[in-house]
Amino acid sequence: MRIYVTSRNRTVDSASPSDFRFFLERPIELAENAKGYLDSFVCSNTWETIIAGVNDKLYVQWNVSVPRILTLDPGTIIDNADLATKLTTGLAALDPTMKTVTVTAIGTNRIQFDCPTLIGAEQFTVYSRENLRRGYAPYATASDYADASDVVGCMTKQLVCYFNSNPQVNAAVVAISQFVSFAPYRQIYIHSHIGAPNSYGPEGSSTVIGSMIVGNTIPGDLISHHHQGLLATSIDLPPLLDSMHFTLRDFMGRIIDTDGHDISFSLVVDNNI
Repeated sequence: MRIYVTSRNRTVDSASPSDFRFFLERPIELAENAKGYLDSFVCSNTWETIIAGVNDKLYVQWNVSVPRILTLDPGTIIDNADLATKLTTGLAALDPTMKTVTVTAIGTNRIQFDCPTLIGAEQFTVYSRENLRRGYAPYATASDYADASDVVGCMTKQLVCYFNSNPQVNAAVVAISQFVSFAPYRQIYIHSHIGAPNSYGPEGSSTVIGSMIVGNTIPGDLISHHHQGLLATSIDLPPLLDSMHFTLRDFMGRIIDTDGHDISFSLVVDNNI
């Protein structure tokens, strides 16, 4: 048996197209140990590069001053040159007492931080995700920093500009990023609340029934997934199938905003166990 589900036909009390309830016209009685499988999935890529509360924070510090958090404006970043311009402008407005920080594009996939006005033992730091994850001082430990590390290219590499006091050089040292990425999501997950899935999500949840790779799609493209005979995560279905609840979530278990666009998929019910 195959059930075609679309959030367009969600109940009126559903929270959103990515957090919805779906009623069958007639309840279906199932055999004991009946299983369900996600067979296909389609949604639109509606996610710009920077999403508020997801990846809009850059954690920086000038020398030993109070650490600062640069909140990036939500929206699409075209390329690393566009990113460099936004960062230079944002850092300049973040704290007037901070000295000049200039960000420039390097090739097509990196950026460079330069602080030409550093003197003595001064330094400028962009904290990496790795150090944030470890609760590295001066930031308190948190489960999710909503950091822009992927965007800026500082996942495992701490970006530090410091003054080189060697009189033969007498210049500030620049910091070159890791590869930058403008995709806020790489993989998205469908969660089911109608039975007991035999899986664990990346954040430890036990409701994942399918994962979809966003890939190299851009806003406006379709994201599709078909298991094509491969082993799919099963759901232990209840004896009576009537009301169903599904959510689309990211790797942190947060419900993903589809900007009003619906998602759809088919659910295969194996009633002959």
